[in-house]
Amino acid sequence: MSEVMFKRILLAVLLVLGVSLPSTYAQCSTNFVNGTDYFPSKVTFDGDSDFQVTYYNSYKIVNNTLANETYVLYCTAYSPTNIGVPSNAKYIQVPVVKSIAVTDISAIGFLKAIGMEKNVTYATNPENVTAPCLQQSISNFTGASNQIGVVFTNTPAADGSYVTLSLSDDMSPLQKADRVKLVSLFFDKEDEANTYYNATQTAYSCHAQNAKISLQDKNKKSIAWVAYDGSAYNIIADSYHMNLTQDAGALPLTTKATSYTNLNDFQTAVFNVDFLIDLTYFDPNQLTWSNWLKLFGYVENDDDNTPDFINKKRVYRIGGLQNPSGHEDWFENAEAMPDIVLKDLISIQYPLYVKSYRPTWLLDFAAAEPPTIVNATDCVSGQSPDTCTIGAFNVEDDGGDDGDNNGDDGNDSNGSHGLAIGLGVAGGLLALASISAGAFILRKKYKEKFFELKEEPSVQLTEVNGEIRLTQIKQ
Repeated sequence: MSEVMFKRILLAVLLVLGVSLPSTYAQCSTNFVNGTDYFPSKVTFDGDSDFQVTYYNSYKIVNNTLANETYVLYCTAYSPTNIGVPSNAKYIQVPVVKSIAVTDISAIGFLKAIGMEKNVTYATNPENVTAPCLQQSISNFTGASNQIGVVFTNTPAADGSYVTLSLSDDMSPLQKADRVKLVSLFFDKEDEANTYYNATQTAYSCHAQNAKISLQDKNKKSIAWVAYDGSAYNIIADSYHMNLTQDAGALPLTTKATSYTNLNDFQTAVFNVDFLIDLTYFDPNQLTWSNWLKLFGYVENDDDNTPDFINKKRVYRIGGLQNPSGHEDWFENAEAMPDIVLKDLISIQYPLYVKSYRPTWLLDFAAAEPPTIVNATDCVSGQSPDTCTIGAFNVEDDGGDDGDNNGDDGNDSNGSHGLAIGLGVAGGLLALASISAGAFILRKKYKEKFFELKEEPSVQLTEVNGEIRLTQIKQ
């Protein structure tokens, strides 16, 4: 039996079973007509993107300049030949109708944006997955197989089904978000990707413009992203976090990443910052406010020697959304949703920026704010960008002074809860079960994306020249 005949029989069987395939796939692979453009919907990448795509009638050539990879995405029964691509180019038939595997959890966020997350069957460390539609169906990924059509990864691999996302914190938030266009190419979902990216870009720009309008003549607040990596205290100052901070109308503590092996030097550097956002990895059984204070060498004295971000409870972490096992949704969805991340950052500074909005991922750890648990029963496919209306907001509302995040300043740029936006669930359908005060169960997803707490240094109060200081005890 010829391959063409086999494909026709397979297509007929799938249709009988109720499995629908895009009409372009059926036409291109089984009844190809030369000269027909089988990709009428197209995406383009900005000039500073690491990806470029060139369309032909029956195939697309995609170049990843960072990973030096070329993908030939073809819809015909056989792959094209003599098309002038490198010898190591990867050939993948599109739209991919087989299972999807991910070794980088952030790929799920981009797949969700185009309504394809339910096709993800395998994942590295499936316990990390927070997508409600996948929590019970996802399996452990052990390697490529003939059941898998494409594997999205952030680490290049020679296997022909692996596609490298090349995500990095050296990118701006919107540069990361344009990966939705890349992912869409493998499923002929360009229309969905264009709609999603354009709406995300519009909402992000709107929030940034609102912050600029409202805060241009005001004293801006400062934000420090920090992490302890087991040997040093780090102040993070990469492009991703700096762009978010500045677009949120805040001042980054520094624009140069700095590491401190001396605890006192770190404390001096961050003493006057208004908001501290910590990315340190803790064992979930050890993550308590008292252990955090011990690690960073602080005591709650409510005096002038204690930073305001401690006394006013402005220490945040990224565990606002978690699956029942305690894994954070941030790594799965934040890179695909920079507009929501930006709204989170504005809202922790000015809680009345959007009335009744609770930040989606940023959790007020110092104030013992509980996370929201996302369950499999919350499954609603797809997700939507934020909505936003240009307009000034109330800058007098100072986040953290009284711990009250509720109120109404008349800004109706988005009245829905952050959960509904963050997971694409209209009307706030996400259940809030399993929430309890102090239930801070945070887990690591990927070591390369998260600083790991290897040891917790002991600290003690010592007197030096009549002055009380916090010092670290060598282990």
